[in-house]
Amino acid sequence: MPAYHLTPIRRYFLANIQFSSGCPYSCEFCDIPALYGKNPRLKTPAQVLAELDQILAGGATSVYFVDDNFIGNQKATLELLPHLIEWQRAHRYPLRFACEATLNIAKNERVLALMREAGFVTIFCGIETPEPQALRFMSKDQNLRMPLLEAVRTLNRYGFEVVSGIIIGLDTDTPDTADRIIDFVQASEIPILTINILYALPRTPLWRRLEAEGRLLPDEGRESNIAFRMPYESVLDMWLRCITTAYEPAAVYERYVYNVEHTFSNRLPFPTNRERASWRNVLMGLAILGRLFWRVGIRGDYRRTFWKAALPMLRAGELEALINTAVVSHHLIEFTRQCARGVRESSFYAPEAPAPPEALAG
Repeated sequence: MPAYHLTPIRRYFLANIQFSSGCPYSCEFCDIPALYGKNPRLKTPAQVLAELDQILAGGATSVYFVDDNFIGNQKATLELLPHLIEWQRAHRYPLRFACEATLNIAKNERVLALMREAGFVTIFCGIETPEPQALRFMSKDQNLRMPLLEAVRTLNRYGFEVVSGIIIGLDTDTPDTADRIIDFVQASEIPILTINILYALPRTPLWRRLEAEGRLLPDEGRESNIAFRMPYESVLDMWLRCITTAYEPAAVYERYVYNVEHTFSNRLPFPTNRERASWRNVLMGLAILGRLFWRVGIRGDYRRTFWKAALPMLRAGELEALINTAVVSHHLIEFTRQCARGVRESSFYAPEAPAPPEALAG
């Protein structure tokens, strides 16, 4: 049992729990199979429920299953979900769950129905790229088992907000790749996308291939340790163009409004819960709303965009959706503006932020 009692859980946006470790797939860029194995190791449902008891006692309202792939062992997932449903019902649904899983989860509607009933509301999927030939090249054929947009819409239909990972700098990228990524962002209506430049991790097939090709470079002062097929500056330009387009205030708010109307509305009507509706949580929510109204709604330079989305949610009493939308959007917008000013983090795995380049798009 993790020492949850030593952590001020209420200070965190999400509490974390892990059910399984490992993934059966072998995506070229991923080191999970090498680190943790292809046959997921599992906790028992009883262990998971005991941890949820501790997390709930700590004051959490949202919990992220940090499994490398929540459906890495689909049989085990199907065995766990009824226990989660029973626990949520017994406690009147005090928690909202999120997880990460391969996109082929959209093919298993039995799992999706149980996850919806268990209180899952968000799924992170490593879509990586909308280009089929690139997915084949990186050995991510599981993303090709149904059209990408159809898979996203299936998850939305069950009430799941999709969060996506996108990678730039693949060997298959062309000057048109940025256009296709931007088109996919707009068509998918995915609000949050972690758009990153490819970085080779040790013990991955990608590392071994690039090492054999002599394309691994020292990463001091660079965003990546890879000698890309495209010019380095062109890759950075593509990345910056993608994030500044995706997180332009009106664009990200439009995607969130779509999800409020077409995704959030498909979730279960969860019962009122004493812990979630406690005065402590109500006061915290009102304080967050007050700061949002002041910083974004009054002082923000995109306040018209904010109020256009916020007023319908306020009238509908969707305060939780409004807080989630506005807080996350504000972070994404500010992060993107920092990147445009040269304070960059275009690769999660670079050991340190490189010196800002002198000339980049944007």
